[in-house]
Amino acid sequence: MRIVAVAAGMKPVFTLGSLNPVWIGAVTGAAFGLIFIFVKPYLPGSHWLKGLIFGLLLFLAFMLPLYLWQPDFRAELALAPGYLGIALFGPLPLIFGALVGMAAQRLDRRLPAVLPPGSTARAGFVALLIVGVVGAGMVVYGVIAAIVEAGR
Repeated sequence: MRIVAVAAGMKPVFTLGSLNPVWIGAVTGAAFGLIFIFVKPYLPGSHWLKGLIFGLLLFLAFMLPLYLWQPDFRAELALAPGYLGIALFGPLPLIFGALVGMAAQRLDRRLPAVLPPGSTARAGFVALLIVGVVGAGMVVYGVIAAIVEAGR
C-alpha cells in the first residue's frame, strides 16, 4: 500500500484504514476458498492448475469488468493511478487461485486421514467457524475504528 500512496503523491502512513485490505482479503478469501472446494472437481488439470483456472475465472468475473466498463474506478476508490493499479491488483485473483489450489492439494492428502467418512459437515463447520471468527474480528475492528474517529 505504500507504493499506492507514493504513486498518488501522498505521504505513506499507517492508519486503521490500512487494515481494510487485510480484512477484505480474509473474508473474500474464505468465501472463495469454500467455493473452490465445490468447483474443483469440475476443473481440468492438476491442483495448482485448477486453482489457476479458478483464479482466472475470478479475474474475468470481478476484475475485468472494472477495467473495461469502469475505467475511472481506480480514481474513485483511490486504489492507484493509471496502470499501476492494474499491475498491483490485477494479478491478485490469479495468485490467490494458484495458492488455494496448492493448499487444497495439501488438505486433500491430510483431511481424509483425520476426518472419517461422512464428516463433511464437520469440515463445513470448521470453515464457517473461520468465517465467523473473521467476521467477529471485523466487528471489533469497526468498533475500534469508530472510537478512534470519535476521538479526533
